[in-house]
Amino acid sequence: MPIRLKLIVTNLSKPIMCQAIKIISKVKNGEITRCNACKMYHLSFYNIYFEFNEKQLIKFRKHISKINPDNWEKSYSNLRGKRKIPIQTLHQNLYLIFNREELNELKSLLSIETDFKQQLIDLDDIDYKLVLN
Repeated sequence: MPIRLKLIVTNLSKPIMCQAIKIISKVKNGEITRCNACKMYHLSFYNIYFEFNEKQLIKFRKHISKINPDNWEKSYSNLRGKRKIPIQTLHQNLYLIFNREELNELKSLLSIETDFKQQLIDLDDIDYKLVLN
């Protein structure tokens, strides 16, 4: 059963400015940070952004760890596109959908054991401008 996530629409014209941010975990397409001032966790992954308190993050992590991609890919085999693994939100008609690789990367970000092996990162995966002299 999909977890029901509460989506909160905020006024993005006033950006959230946490001053004491620490990176907790990072993968190629996302990261989890924690603000020491407000004690909130910020998870950004592809174009998705969540803010969690510690209890919410643990609950989200637990839910993601239970997702079996084989079941969902079979259930949604008729769905067009490559993403067939849904996570339901509190909005009845809004789902977040992932493919197997994205789900594995999200699990890796959340430090959940996955069957895919850690790979050496490619030069393109490093978020740093390399200057060759």
